Amino acid sequence: MIILLVMDTKSILWEIYKNPVRTAVEYNIKSMFEKQDIINGALFYTLCLDKALEPTLEYNKRMRPFLIWLSSNAAWLEQNEIFGKLATVVELIHQSTLPADDIQDNSEIRCWRLSLWKKVWINTTIDLILLLAASGPTYYAKILWEDKSWKLHDYSDFLQKTLISLVCWQELDLSADESKRSIDDYYKIVDWKTWALINLSLHFWIMPYEDLYSQEKSKTLTEFSNHFARLYQVMDDLKDIKDAEKRKEWAKLDPSNIYYYVDQDLKKIEDLREDLHKELLNSYNELKELWIVKNDCIFDVISILVSEIIFKKEFAT
Repeated sequence: MIILLVMDTKSILWEIYKNPVRTAVEYNIKSMFEKQDIINGALFYTLCLDKALEPTLEYNKRMRPFLIWLSSNAAWLEQNEIFGKLATVVELIHQSTLPADDIQDNSEIRCWRLSLWKKVWINTTIDLILLLAASGPTYYAKILWEDKSWKLHDYSDFLQKTLISLVCWQELDLSADESKRSIDDYYKIVDWKTWALINLSLHFWIMPYEDLYSQEKSKTLTEFSNHFARLYQVMDDLKDIKDAEKRKEWAKLDPSNIYYYVDQDLKKIEDLREDLHKELLNSYNELKELWIVKNDCIFDVISILVSEIIFKKEFAT
């Protein structure tokens, strides 16, 4: 069973780096900034566009562009350039949060390289954060303006709420301390941190068209994305816990890690992971009942991505 899952993981890794939406996102971003000689060196550095990096699930995976390709296929939507454009909006916003997070966490490493603020002047990093954050909504406005047939659903309000959520998450994450250690406190951080963009992304990716949108479908997508985001963050935190344990560097573990919200009990994390996986499956079945997705490829891939086996024996032969 482990061998099969590892083989599937290798296949997923290939698709993540070779799918056409990822290619479109990187082309769009390069085209947007390539003539700005003053900033594009540092900008392309933080975006991991300055050189080809070894494919790995640990960095530069551009998970959101991958999910747009995956979920739009699961919904049997015709593939066209709109998916690459919508994914570009999400990727720009997501990338703006990473160097900001590094500054606030005093983290010196990102994607196995120096964080942007350590690579260049910190004031330049702040300028680039602002540029990326502003470029996402601006690019989305351009997409809507170019939609002369008015086929796309207008997610402008949704996008605004997402941006507010991301900023509020930063404040929640920064204020994480021993006085707020319930699992509900943890979920508040995750729901604003990881879930906000995933929820926007699934709406963009699975039903971007006006004739596909409905409040019932939107509610179901929101619930599914919430379970996925929580599970994904728990697994990401678990990887950090095991890294800290291996290196005996517990002091470097983020104070908002799940470890501190379950009495530092790994068994409780495992129980939590199992419960979240069940909730994810239930919400996914609702997606199928509403005919939002027509096959199981997205759930199969997500199940592998949040599997602990990835962190135990990644790409073993």
